[in-house]
Amino acid sequence: MARDLYDPHIIQFPPSQAEPNPIMIAAITGGVGSLAIVRQILADSASDELPMALVLMEHVADDQKAQWTSDSLASPDGMAVVEAEEGLVIESGNAYLIPHDAARPLNMLKGRFQHAEADPACGDHPIDCFLRALAAEAKQWSIAVILSGHGSAGSRGIRYVYEANGLALCQDEDSAKIPEMPRNAQDSGFIDALLTPDDIAEALVRRAQRESKQDAIPVEAPVASPNEL
Repeated sequence: MARDLYDPHIIQFPPSQAEPNPIMIAAITGGVGSLAIVRQILADSASDELPMALVLMEHVADDQKAQWTSDSLASPDGMAVVEAEEGLVIESGNAYLIPHDAARPLNMLKGRFQHAEADPACGDHPIDCFLRALAAEAKQWSIAVILSGHGSAGSRGIRYVYEANGLALCQDEDSAKIPEMPRNAQDSGFIDALLTPDDIAEALVRRAQRESKQDAIPVEAPVASPNEL
């Protein structure tokens, strides 16, 4: 059963129970109609010196062209965007773009990006598999954000973030150019709130400022099995 949706201005977060020095990680995904929102989040995150890492994953349908690139997301006022690759350590204050057409999908383990193995539990979509891996490692320090786009990418994986006591957010349908991705995620029943783009950025900033943890997950730290969530 889903938790009650909250007003973004009176967000109540669960008490911290994670092991020392975790890194808060927000995985943001969307498709058509989401590029401007991601740029806005990057700009707001930079201005507030957001103490978390952002992982950006675009959902691109077979008949569409990718819109999220390091160049398209770059702006003088926004966080710099680094292309994720195997072995790269995920650090607070950075934004990472997982290319939608990578030869092998990426997820994360022990604070680093790693190539993803097939996982029937999260379906065929690499976005869902990344959210599952994120929840297993970061637990309540994980955040999932589903933005405008076609299809249902993220609607399975967001459950793991929610059940790990992380924060599960969706763009509200009224503000979404293409509401399919947010609607499918909402229909899963594992969403904390439906928010406007402005409120999404605010929720990330307030979540990070409340926790104010800036150290990365130890690279060799033990990682919980998804079955333990």
